[in-house]
Amino acid sequence: PRGFGKDGLLDKLAECLSAEQSLPSSALAKIIAQSAADIEPRGLPKDDISACVVYFRNPREALLFTGPPYDQEKDTYYAIIFDGFAGKKAICGGTTANIISRELDRPVSTLPEPPSGSLPPISTMPGIDLITEGILTLTRALEYLEKDKLAEKDAAGHLVDFILQTDILRIMLGAKVNQAHYDPALPIEIEIRRNIVKKIAAVLTAKYFKKVEIQYI
Repeated sequence: PRGFGKDGLLDKLAECLSAEQSLPSSALAKIIAQSAADIEPRGLPKDDISACVVYFRNPREALLFTGPPYDQEKDTYYAIIFDGFAGKKAICGGTTANIISRELDRPVSTLPEPPSGSLPPISTMPGIDLITEGILTLTRALEYLEKDKLAEKDAAGHLVDFILQTDILRIMLGAKVNQAHYDPALPIEIEIRRNIVKKIAAVLTAKYFKKVEIQYI
């Protein structure tokens, strides 16, 4: 009849946070509410149960680099900026990955493609958390984000996981046309990339409450 009491609640919090210090606030709120309900006979509370948890922490920041810079002479400059970023880092685009690999003198390796994958596989490079193909992967990631569609374990799914685990996403968006994929019969490639990135930024801001900053380079 007396419920948790202050000591009981503190004991439950200590138990949860000692097991997982970075437990999300939403998960901790559910645990508290369910634990309160469990005290009642047959786990059926006679009144509403509410739990509010506030999680104070430093924001998680990530940097996404996609598309080669407009001025090729600045490749080294932007590669150094990218490498010096303190948070997690991702690259979308084979040409962009090759630029970073060349400028930082680090090998890039492609992982075996999963049997069910319809997208190009992800790659790896020392110091980089995720490397994927460019426009196709960004487009699929946008689809997952817009439609609340369960992300598959393809390259786009990995990209969505990377994005949603951050609070502040900074994007370095190159303005050079990728001649390897340019087709005069189709819209200019850079416009496609720019529009996709803008849509991703919009949905992350409006739907997922992320802060997104785009730097055109």
